[in-house]
Amino acid sequence: MCRPISHATPRYNSPHIEAAIVIGMTYLVFWLGETIMYTSAVLSVVVMGFYLNNYKACLTPEVAEFLHTFYGMVVFLLNTIIFAIAGGKLGLLLADSSYHPILLQYAGEVPISHVPLSHHVRYT
Repeated sequence: MCRPISHATPRYNSPHIEAAIVIGMTYLVFWLGETIMYTSAVLSVVVMGFYLNNYKACLTPEVAEFLHTFYGMVVFLLNTIIFAIAGGKLGLLLADSSYHPILLQYAGEVPISHVPLSHHVRYT
C-alpha cells in the first residue's frame, strides 16, 4: 500500500524528516498549482490531502499526530490574522465619515427585517 513513497522509507525513517517532507510538499504543490499549472492552488493542496489520506498508512503515527497539531496551529494563526485585518479594515471604514449613511442603512435593515420573525417565535 505504501508503494508510491516506499522508496524513501528505508533512508529517511525519522519522524522529523517525514514531517518536513509533507510540509514542504504542501508548499510545493501550492506553488506548482499557482505558477506552473495555472490552476487553483487551494484545490491542488486539497487533492494532495486526498492523496495523503489514501496513503496515510505510510506515515508513522508520531508524524500523523504532529501534522494534525501543526496544521491546527496554522489554521488558528491564519484565522487570527484574517480577523485582525478585517477588524482593522472595518475600523478604518467606520472612521471615514463618508460611509456612515451606507453602514447605518445596512446595519438597520438586518434587525428591522427580522423583527416580525422574532415576534412570531417569541424571541424578544
